[in-house]
Amino acid sequence: MKIFSKKKNQLLLISGNAVSYMGDLFFLYAFNWWLISKTGDTKIIGIISSIVILPMLLLNIIGGTTVDILNRKKLMIICDFMNGILMIFLGIISINYTSIKMIALIYIASSAIFAIFSIASRSIVSEVINNDDIVDFNAWFTSVENIIKVLSPIISISLINIVPIYIIFLINGITFIFSGFLKFL
Repeated sequence: MKIFSKKKNQLLLISGNAVSYMGDLFFLYAFNWWLISKTGDTKIIGIISSIVILPMLLLNIIGGTTVDILNRKKLMIICDFMNGILMIFLGIISINYTSIKMIALIYIASSAIFAIFSIASRSIVSEVINNDDIVDFNAWFTSVENIIKVLSPIISISLINIVPIYIIFLINGITFIFSGFLKFL
């Protein structure tokens, strides 16, 4: 029974992270596509992308200590729910009013939350995965991540040609909430 529980935890961890990652990539590709279509200027993508990385760098430096003190699972769930709420909020606001500055600010906040999430998700592996299973887990984790890297741009760019940007934001928010729910299980 304990083996089944460990395998279930592995599957839920991979699934939850996969859903979060897919949502991140959906947002990234859709936002960049939308930004170019609105401004016609690719420099702004570089500027926003550089600014978004700053909180991630800072939090990666101090985040390890924070994650070690707190419950990693709860932290991951909270991060997913916070990002979900942020993206749903962005989606709702963007129905009638779409501001590049507003989206960029939410993107920065989301990246800061993601930095804490990624530290927690890397450090929780040793708690969830047996040493005997770590190679298989990493193989599956990497395979799923690579599949998402291939599919996400295709799906998100296809979606943005069909639905308005706020729908993409709402989908992203829902993926985070779903991911948090998977980790809760």
